[in-house]
Amino acid sequence: MGRVIGMRALAIAGLAIATATPVAAAAQPRVSSAWHTPGEVRSQLRRVAADHPDLVRLSVIGRSYQGQPIMMVKVSDHPEVDESEPEVFVNARIHAREHITTEQALTLLGWLTNGYASSSRIRRIVDTTEVYIVPDANPDGALFDLKGPRYKGWRKNRQPSRGATGTDLNRNFGYHWGCCGGSDPWPSSNLFRGAKRFSAPETRVMRDLVRRRHFVAALSLHSYGGQVLYPYGYTMRDRPSDMPRALERTVKRLARGIASRNGYRAMQASSLYITSGSFMDWALGVEGIPTLTIELPPRTRSAGGFYPPASRIGPITSGNRSALLWFLEQAQDLPDPS
Repeated sequence: MGRVIGMRALAIAGLAIATATPVAAAAQPRVSSAWHTPGEVRSQLRRVAADHPDLVRLSVIGRSYQGQPIMMVKVSDHPEVDESEPEVFVNARIHAREHITTEQALTLLGWLTNGYASSSRIRRIVDTTEVYIVPDANPDGALFDLKGPRYKGWRKNRQPSRGATGTDLNRNFGYHWGCCGGSDPWPSSNLFRGAKRFSAPETRVMRDLVRRRHFVAALSLHSYGGQVLYPYGYTMRDRPSDMPRALERTVKRLARGIASRNGYRAMQASSLYITSGSFMDWALGVEGIPTLTIELPPRTRSAGGFYPPASRIGPITSGNRSALLWFLEQAQDLPDPS
């Protein structure tokens, strides 16, 4: 009974975190310079591409509502060639205040590029897989949240709608959009799903990227909580009629494999709370791509919540090395969903 009560408490706490109005700036911690701002992310990506032209191709895949470039890196042993190798997609900072996710994506990029010459494991991954990373999917919201002196607790993008600002990008994707009590129709809500499917330019950028490529797996980085979530979020059913049994087995295997390597808890996304219109549900439900969400630590608000201290960034990101490299290695055994 204790474990059941604990799960219910976790779900209620998670729902409260997701739906709460952003806390007044005066109640938020002071902004830390440890996080990469959107401009710093772009500068870092340019440096990595310049330092590793034989491994990295940098591209702008679209623009945010306010016109900021949304940048992607491709990591491969022949980055300028579209090889017949499995493709894996990793995205981060869909939610503006989840800055630790961008740090994790940049850290992953560093492992793949800096480790290529010295690690046979990394060399095998890069030589046999094409890895696509979008470290900052919501640069407008992130920039707004990081404009000091204190964080704003901002989650959405910065697109105006009916007297309010912002769409929750992870409720704006077009699979079971607007259903199930998993999002809100009110523009002032933190869970505002947008006026229609893909009404946010940032979600259209992600949609168009996925449809251009042939990803065999995808991973969406979020925070916080320390979980590895697998689809679906819109329903409590383990395998609804539109989920092939093989995909169910695959996402559960991947989630458990990651969790066994980073110490997080593998669980169905709806076990936290119902969500609809998420990237993860759409990528699997529409595009047939095995997709997971990692909720990075800390596990509690008292441990830092969305804004863990700078001293925790390194331990959090380095703690996922084994899990993320293992995830990339699984691409060799996954079929092309197209």
